[in-house]
Amino acid sequence: MPSRLRRMLFAPVKFLGGMLFCQSVLGALAVLGWTYRLMQRSVLKLWWKLSESSARTRGFAEFLADDPQTREHAHWPNWFLVQNFREAVRRNSAASLRRHLLAVLNAVGQSLWTNVRLGVQGIFNTWVLTLPACVLMLFGWYDGWNNSFNKGYEQFSVGPGVSVLGILLFIAAMLYVPMAQARQAVTGKWRAFYQFRLVWTLVRRRWLACFGLAMLYAVLAYRNPKSTRRDVQVAFVLGSTAQIVLVTMLMTPLTYVAAATNFPMRDADLYANLPFGRTVRLAALAAKPGSASRIKASTSKVK
Repeated sequence: MPSRLRRMLFAPVKFLGGMLFCQSVLGALAVLGWTYRLMQRSVLKLWWKLSESSARTRGFAEFLADDPQTREHAHWPNWFLVQNFREAVRRNSAASLRRHLLAVLNAVGQSLWTNVRLGVQGIFNTWVLTLPACVLMLFGWYDGWNNSFNKGYEQFSVGPGVSVLGILLFIAAMLYVPMAQARQAVTGKWRAFYQFRLVWTLVRRRWLACFGLAMLYAVLAYRNPKSTRRDVQVAFVLGSTAQIVLVTMLMTPLTYVAAATNFPMRDADLYANLPFGRTVRLAALAAKPGSASRIKASTSKVK
């Protein structure tokens, strides 16, 4: 196990490397894969702490040595060098010089390849469930702007309708995706992302942790505009994600509370007072003094 001084020296270096990687798309994929590996190590360390017999008699490195697939998690994940680099490049007396040089070259970039590979797998699985909803929301936004400038009032419902459909699909996906990402990271296998029955069971058992994650998104979204180095896009992404998750988690139980009160339904009165048709809407606007002038003034500002 590395000494405490060594960890204190290398932790800032790895953190700085992650900041530099985030400046490009390919580097961001490497950061994503690196976080998956770090999450896997964190879970293994938690299992070691919860295992009383192992924790009392053996250290974390000895606990990992029981399985060849877990030995590499003795240290934090590397950005470039293979895990346990000194052991990997130690020359075997039976190996030729050419084979030893190839092993050294492979060890130098092994972690970078692993990080990118895991990052691509992670973002692909996430896009499988979230990208369709995001495309619908993007189309709804694009169609809404076109409708505003081209005045296609007969098709005004296309943009909002597609956007609402995309929002609903995104809500459904985000109830599953965070826990599925954790499952994929812990197992190190991309197929574990699609273990729907197991992942949904974990979501139901850890709903409070999911709520806390949404609250963290909300806090970060709130603090970002207050910062002197604020980023509107970051605030929008964090705030939108927090609102979607929080509204879903809070409003769903409230629907059961509302149903339990057994209040009488007032749908008939609601429908009777809502001007659904275009002709009825125009007649309602015409009946109000000054409506036409206000609408004309607002549309002239859009132009």
